[in-house]
Amino acid sequence: MSLWRDASPEETEEIIENIAQQVVKREMELPATFIFGTMRPVSYMGGQLIRVFLAAFTPLLGDLRYEYISVLEKNENLVKMIKRINELSDERKEEKRNKKEKKPEKEDKGRKWYQFFSMKK
Repeated sequence: MSLWRDASPEETEEIIENIAQQVVKREMELPATFIFGTMRPVSYMGGQLIRVFLAAFTPLLGDLRYEYISVLEKNENLVKMIKRINELSDERKEEKRNKKEKKPEKEDKGRKWYQFFSMKK
């Protein structure tokens, strides 16, 4: 595998979607958007440095998914990723809001202290 292989447009979209879904799944939208946003000005230089430092270890480590590096070193891809994270986050919030509205509230029947230990709820 070549160190300088760039991801195809299809692979780029797949990688962006995968990263965005993992970020939203772990509810790390704020830190991720902050990191990707601050990383934008130096993303190309950082990508090149990663390639140089990992080049010596490539035979030992095998497939390192250099496509991820090629995606993360382009500003337009970082912008797409931040937008996709925000979209998925909004969708998740909307789903939670809909579930909350559909869920009927349980009536508090004045549970006794000993009912706390029962297996039924």
